[in-house]
Amino acid sequence: MTRKRIDMKRLVESAKDISCRFADSGIPHGVVGGVAVYLHGAVREDGEDIDFFVGEAHKAIAIKLIEGMGFERNGKYYSRDDIRVEIASDGFSSFPDPNSPDEWVDIDGVRVPKIDRMIHTKAEACRDVLNKVLSDGIGGRSRRNTVIKHASDLIELVKLFGKHKGSRNR
Repeated sequence: MTRKRIDMKRLVESAKDISCRFADSGIPHGVVGGVAVYLHGAVREDGEDIDFFVGEAHKAIAIKLIEGMGFERNGKYYSRDDIRVEIASDGFSSFPDPNSPDEWVDIDGVRVPKIDRMIHTKAEACRDVLNKVLSDGIGGRSRRNTVIKHASDLIELVKLFGKHKGSRNR
């Protein structure tokens, strides 16, 4: 099944709204994934969802807040209209600590990992998916698409890193 693609500007606006609410509620957080890659300068017109990373101690509060904004649980996602949000509190070891201000940067009102941390996270995601492919086989379309998505994000971030090198903002 193909996921619905959402205009990236709409995803960014929703990410800003949720990020602001999390910040106002004292929830350490950041946006990771495709929206963060886009905010660092990747050219893309659309995406599938918004991936938020929060500390485990704040996950339950973050979920209550997002449900209070009208998002309803649908599997691992929370959906409102056609916007899907995932709230993760664990995952790749290279995710920066949401409590560490030195690891994150604000871009257009959305808190995202600094580009070097995004590169580490995407590289780890590529490695993990490729290890599954090598041990279990390529699998279905979903796994192939995941490999392609992480690899293309990683390539784009490495290109952008050269442009941002020397910039203290990213």
